[in-house]
Amino acid sequence: MPRPRTLLRSWPAIRQYSTRSSIDPSSVQRELFRRVAQPVAVLTAHIPPHSSSTPTTPPNEQEHNHGATLSSLTSISLSPPLVSFSLRLPSRLASHLARPPNTCSTQSPSFKLHLLSPKQEDLARLFARQALLPHPALPSADTDWSIEPKFDSRVFREIEENGLGSLECRIVKSVDLWDIEETGQRENHGKAEKGQQMKSQLFIAQVDKVELGEGKGSLCWMEQSYRSVESKE
Repeated sequence: MPRPRTLLRSWPAIRQYSTRSSIDPSSVQRELFRRVAQPVAVLTAHIPPHSSSTPTTPPNEQEHNHGATLSSLTSISLSPPLVSFSLRLPSRLASHLARPPNTCSTQSPSFKLHLLSPKQEDLARLFARQALLPHPALPSADTDWSIEPKFDSRVFREIEENGLGSLECRIVKSVDLWDIEETGQRENHGKAEKGQQMKSQLFIAQVDKVELGEGKGSLCWMEQSYRSVESKE
């Protein structure tokens, strides 16, 4: 049975939306980009405990203990090598990446971006706080979502297997996206509505190292579900 599809509004209706009109175009923008396949990646990093402000080992030698699934990763430059992505707030990972360099280093914390293959959908769901297949993606009654997730150290090793490859990066710039809104729009929306909007932070990262993996094909996010793109051989 064919999978039902969400139809977009006709072009004459869509083009009436603009950033300078009184109508918020974000809902139509979301509807449009749901039809575009986005690569799925997982960001992993080592976040030191609150009790330890000064790590005892170099950042690139510390075992990663935190991660998040991304569908906003984009390569924006090859010279210099740069990528960008965004994280929803509040986020412990975003706070870690946006922090200034510590006294032991002149660089921001390093982290890895892993491009996933179709075989790694379970890992994408895990780092997105969704249930592993084939179980329903619903939290259990005992789940406390106010507590940061505890990831088994094995999953950080497993993510290196069957992947397309990884990028070792460090942040060079972050942008608070909720501050970019034009003054006129901010006044029209009002303080109450603005407080209800979901906030995101944009990160631009320099790529220091690239490793190619053995994975085939690509895992993508499209129409609110994971999709597989197989490679031609």
